[in-house]
Amino acid sequence: MYITAQCCKLRDTSRANMPLLLGSRMQRMKSGTSLQRARCSIAPLAQCIMPQTVSSSAMGCGEGPCPLGVPPRDAGRSASRMRRGAPRCGAAPAVATPAAEATAVAVVHLPAQVVGWVVIAGSCVRSVPQIMRITKNKSVAGISLLSFASELAAFLITIAYNVHFSYPLSTWGETLTNAVQHAILVGLIFFYNEEVPLGVKALIVLGLSSGATFLLSPMCGDAMLRWLQSLVIIILAVLGRVPQVVLNHRRGNSGELSFGSTLLSVIGNACRVYTTLALVKDPIIMATAVSQLFLNSTLLYQIFDTVRQNKNATGKWIIL
Repeated sequence: MYITAQCCKLRDTSRANMPLLLGSRMQRMKSGTSLQRARCSIAPLAQCIMPQTVSSSAMGCGEGPCPLGVPPRDAGRSASRMRRGAPRCGAAPAVATPAAEATAVAVVHLPAQVVGWVVIAGSCVRSVPQIMRITKNKSVAGISLLSFASELAAFLITIAYNVHFSYPLSTWGETLTNAVQHAILVGLIFFYNEEVPLGVKALIVLGLSSGATFLLSPMCGDAMLRWLQSLVIIILAVLGRVPQVVLNHRRGNSGELSFGSTLLSVIGNACRVYTTLALVKDPIIMATAVSQLFLNSTLLYQIFDTVRQNKNATGKWIIL
């Protein structure tokens, strides 16, 4: 009983004198040492004196033996933190500042943005070779009206989707220029293909104009636009390019399709895959770009085969 009473008295005295002990220890360590090192040195002593109230983690230190032989209360926890790779005392962790993160993002995005604007600039003349070929030959033989009208509808959906979700213009601007040029091509098909009934022409014009009005109206919300944009993949593949590929196969040639316009489409699709991956990361837009790259590459092969056939027949390369 006497020994127990003396131990309790010693502990109470130690608790009462703890501020003095800490102050003197700090005073001795001020010269030539930093505040962080002082905390690391004082933590073991403070924890031995008041193990219930002072822990090594609270003092900012997780290491050091107890000078009075009393094990630290959270020694196991500190050791486990150190085993997991927690920073030791005196080691300042590397923290990335917002300015550094913004600079790194800008460096990664800058090439993609430049490529995106180059694609938009090239798209301004993408269909010019095709328009010139049609007006020069006054013929739309081998050109599918369903294919171009479906592509125009898909372009309208894509424009509305990107505008609604405020995607950067550099990631979809070529869709806007392509829509304008496809509208001209559809008009040329109407003009030069007299086999298309007037009712079909009116139905296509009415459908496209009313569809564009609905897509850009507040009635078309997020869910509807996402659903329609997912359908763009099917529209461009099943209705936009597959009918043209099948028609070329049946005819044995690509008719009046332009090699230059299709080549520009393939290059633009390849660049758009890169810019979508770097800037937008939208899986629906990415799937659209990849599918278009594959189908336009197929058309490019068919057109090149037709150019080769004409070269064998006439001895001249006609690649427009």
